Amino acid sequence: MTLGQPTAPGLPGTAMACSGGVIVPRVPAVIGPLSLEAWFNPPNNPSTYGGIAGYRFGRGANPSASTWGEFYLLQLANTNTLECRFQNSSGTDYSFESVPVTPATWHHAVLTYDGATLLSLYLDGLLYGTLSASGTLGDIGSNAFGIGANYNSVQGIFNPFGGNIAHVALYPALLTPVQVQRHFFARPRSLLVA
Repeated sequence: MTLGQPTAPGLPGTAMACSGGVIVPRVPAVIGPLSLEAWFNPPNNPSTYGGIAGYRFGRGANPSASTWGEFYLLQLANTNTLECRFQNSSGTDYSFESVPVTPATWHHAVLTYDGATLLSLYLDGLLYGTLSASGTLGDIGSNAFGIGANYNSVQGIFNPFGGNIAHVALYPALLTPVQVQRHFFARPRSLLVA
């Protein structure tokens, strides 16, 4: 990881260039509604998946189990596409897959879950899509949160993200469409126009 990298134009602070990820040992328990937000600048033609941010409980003591246990995450697939996933404590997986993103360009992604029926994905300030979803997460505070890589207690750090990441946030609340747009348009408007 290299700190002090340029961030998205107009955003305060700096970004981190990822090669291994940062693990936050404990995050507050998010059992109901949640919102996961990140700015990311993906590499061109990644050779493997790359974890942007999220929580993955792992497979417990059995790494060959068919399910991962509960998780929520944003990750880059090895096809220059974004994957946004939520799996509840019953093992049901809800995913946005093959979401197109432009390499070497800053993007803003927000994955929200209302805690009861709806999973939503926002990309660059706009609603990309919704999925019917249900269930809860267990005590996610008992495991680590990964930034710049995926992480679980069985495998440790895996799937490092090869690009830059800035302004990751996890909210124990549902961000509204207006709040998502405000976060995206926090940059000067002139810098958003290509």
